[in-house]
Amino acid sequence: MNEWSDQDKKNIQLNSKVMHILFCELGPDEYGSVSSYENAKNVWGKLEVTHDGTYVVKEKRLVFST
Repeated sequence: MNEWSDQDKKNIQLNSKVMHILFCELGPDEYGSVSSYENAKNVWGKLEVTHDGTYVVKEKRLVFST
């Protein structure tokens, strides 16, 4: 921690805030599936795939539906 730059500290604070916001909005089942993740990007990625799929999945759905 002593070797962290100011930017590193800001990034960690921002990650903590975003994780808190995400966790506050999740139900017990969703929280259980992402509570062990270490950063907000991974939590968001898991939720994106679980609920809607990634951009690539969406594109493939459009191709097959036409």
